[in-house]
Amino acid sequence: MKKYVKKTIVKNKIVLDKVICNMCGEVIINGNTYRSERQDYLAIRKCWGYHSNKDGEKHRIDLCENCYDKLVESLKIPPTI
Repeated sequence: MKKYVKKTIVKNKIVLDKVICNMCGEVIINGNTYRSERQDYLAIRKCWGYHSNKDGEKHRIDLCENCYDKLVESLKIPPTI
């Protein structure tokens, strides 16, 4: 889950403030974190199409690496690497 904040420094520019893991709630990226200190994470974006029960809904999920590993372990068919 990404959280944004409006900065008035550059004409109300909206910038990324935090990325929070949807599974465990851990803060993955904090706006004050330097790029070299940031964790990598999985970002899933899905716009559901016709013939689904979620027609037109847009879903966003962010997972930290630990939660991604737990998710992959639960799959019957692992991802292709």
